[in-house]
Amino acid sequence: MSVAASGLGVDKATVSRRLAALERARPGMFERRAGRIAPTPAGARALEALADVDRAELRLRSELEVGPRTSQGTVRLTAPAFLAPVLLLPALPSFLRRHPEVDVSLLATSRIVDLVRGDADVAIRNVPPSAPGMAARRVSRIALSLYASRSYLARRGPVLPGTLDGHDLLDYDHMTVGGPGLEWLPAAVKRTRVVFRGDDPALLLEAARAGLGVAALPRLIADDDRELVRVLPDENVSPVYVIVREEIRRSARVRAVVLWASEIMTAATSRLAP
Repeated sequence: MSVAASGLGVDKATVSRRLAALERARPGMFERRAGRIAPTPAGARALEALADVDRAELRLRSELEVGPRTSQGTVRLTAPAFLAPVLLLPALPSFLRRHPEVDVSLLATSRIVDLVRGDADVAIRNVPPSAPGMAARRVSRIALSLYASRSYLARRGPVLPGTLDGHDLLDYDHMTVGGPGLEWLPAAVKRTRVVFRGDDPALLLEAARAGLGVAALPRLIADDDRELVRVLPDENVSPVYVIVREEIRRSARVRAVVLWASEIMTAATSRLAP
């Protein structure tokens, strides 16, 4: 429920109310087991049919907005909020000079914007798409490591390898960073105190600078911050993808934005994962 709420950009209570209303209107669509909610075979068929309707509606909308042979129009690009001002905005004037006919709508957000429903056309993400009808290009990689302020470490002492015992954590409200290189972190979090949660790395960076605790941060924004110290050599490195819906990826304006975003992310690899 929490993951669904985060993906939809609403709170958990809203998801619960909508699901309850659907179950009243259409019994037998979902089943509850061990605290989890999953579609029944009938629910899975309904979801598949609705996805087909969504894709057809989006394809028609794209064709009606601007003819397929022209590059004129708006492209909605979504990217992580911490990434947009550092990499995308500085490069946008050059893109617009080359493509004055394209209007770029930049959605800088930590929320996973739904490309299937047409909330955006192109996405920069560090997870591959799971929905059908998506094309993904792996363009770079991004590294995260653990940081704390100098003042915090002077008060609390060093962080020891493989543990956060004796330290406070600043965590993400939708997940705890883990994976190769930081696979020990989720278990360590259960033994420590989380004093702050935020939905974006930039928020956690400011909380770390204020001396609140230890945070897992992208090296892109944390390595050069003079107030912060990288407390361990451990890091998680994940791929970065540029993702687009299959039915619009051949549009000239969408191709232009996909190519531009891919070039920007590839060129920044040495900063994203030093």
